[in-house]
Amino acid sequence: HTIHKHAAVGNPMSRAYLRCARKGLYFEKTRNLLDALLHGQEPQVARRAGELLAVGETSGADVSVGFLLAITPNNRITEGQAPMRN
Repeated sequence: HTIHKHAAVGNPMSRAYLRCARKGLYFEKTRNLLDALLHGQEPQVARRAGELLAVGETSGADVSVGFLLAITPNNRITEGQAPMRN
């Protein structure tokens, strides 16, 4: 609820994604990537990430960056840094 409230002043596309997420509806390619990260092997994660990156002209990359920042501690990623390691 708090995230949705603060996002009300953001961009319309972001608000639409957040409204859907609040209802339990997620972009399929993002959900597939999350599932692969949680339960898959590295090749499956790479395939799912590639599928997300391939969406639209830059939309997939935009969503991927937001997703990566959301799952990265302190929301900081530096060049050459792997955000998650097992």
